[in-house]
Amino acid sequence: MTRTLVPRDVSEEVIESLQVGDHLNNSHSTRAGLLGFVALIIGCLRLTRRRLTIDSDLILVVANPVAHGERFSGEIASVLRRRRRAQVVTDRAVAAESLAVDVDFPGLGLRALSRHATVRAVWFALRCRARTPRAALARIDGALAWREFLFLAQASRYELAFRALSKSTESLVALTDFDRAAYSHPLIWVANQFTQRTATFFHGSPSRKNYLPVVAKFALAWGEAQRDWLASESPTTSTHIVGRIDLVRRMTDSTPPRDLLICHSAETLDANEENSLRKILEAATSMGLRTTLRVHPSTPPESLQGAWRRLATSVDLVSRGTDSLSTVAGPSAVVVVVGSSSLVDALLAGSRGAVVASPSRELPCDVQFVRLTQPPDLVDYLLAPTATKSAEFDQLSASIVANTGDDSREALDTFVQRFTKR
Repeated sequence: MTRTLVPRDVSEEVIESLQVGDHLNNSHSTRAGLLGFVALIIGCLRLTRRRLTIDSDLILVVANPVAHGERFSGEIASVLRRRRRAQVVTDRAVAAESLAVDVDFPGLGLRALSRHATVRAVWFALRCRARTPRAALARIDGALAWREFLFLAQASRYELAFRALSKSTESLVALTDFDRAAYSHPLIWVANQFTQRTATFFHGSPSRKNYLPVVAKFALAWGEAQRDWLASESPTTSTHIVGRIDLVRRMTDSTPPRDLLICHSAETLDANEENSLRKILEAATSMGLRTTLRVHPSTPPESLQGAWRRLATSVDLVSRGTDSLSTVAGPSAVVVVVGSSSLVDALLAGSRGAVVASPSRELPCDVQFVRLTQPPDLVDYLLAPTATKSAEFDQLSASIVANTGDDSREALDTFVQRFTKR
């Protein structure tokens, strides 16, 4: 069992771990970098700090502890705590108050770093930086000061993770909601040095860009679509199907559809995609369906451009998708997306759904599965009010998500019991 953290081994890993995460949405300016250095210095000068110790053999590392992520992680934690002591590890500075946090492990935020940075951790980070060519920092966007700060902060977090997990044994089981996120990456990577029992959930439909390479040894998939995708894209990763613990499946019924929801996900449409959406929209309008363009929550509807702006003038309503699609969709709804994985939530809510993305567009795993299984004539596929069509969508939903709700909880509990006995 490895009990030494070697700067040479960590240096390249630090760069890789910074490719995905919330920090990509922050300012990348020189000023932001300098403020980051100040936070690290304040942490080093702090005379007293709470010791970071993970002393349970079962932990859940939460990269996304707010909104849907908080509910998702809370559901997982409740299952883990049924039979044994489990610790939830996350950054309390950004976590929702309703999430019970056992170990406050810092993220890359300045407040967290100013509380937890140590001389030992920063010294280790400087040793890692000395072994990293400046050219390697080019994989991090932003001003030089920002890139240098981000590297030192993340390398420090590897050392802090090592210290926090130093009392762990080979019986450690480390789960996370998203192993590729910059927050959880160091903890899962370090845990891999101590144990073979690390596993990641999927908080969204995986894609090559955001989910590969998988850091954990196991992946907890929604259904056969993700299982088959991982077998192809990450054959060294073991996969276990647990489903969606955060949702409950509704069955599609055979009543005529009443609503068409077109989901915008901040993509730029090509001509074929715009034509496909317009064809479905015109057919739905002629049938008397209420039509809505559901805009991604990061985009103010008034700022829509190009094809999306043109489509917005043709629907009955333009709304901003601030809540889960599962709360507004249902058996009477038809949901059409270009690349949004919210289609999965719609299918689980009993809606009919389809993908209009052009063949050249790279899609998340489950959205790609829908595109490959749907027929060419999407108008008839989506709008024909027959029981046969309902059965098709129920089967599609089951292929993407095997279990939901209590069934998923039982599948997770079974996995954890077997996992802890390996």
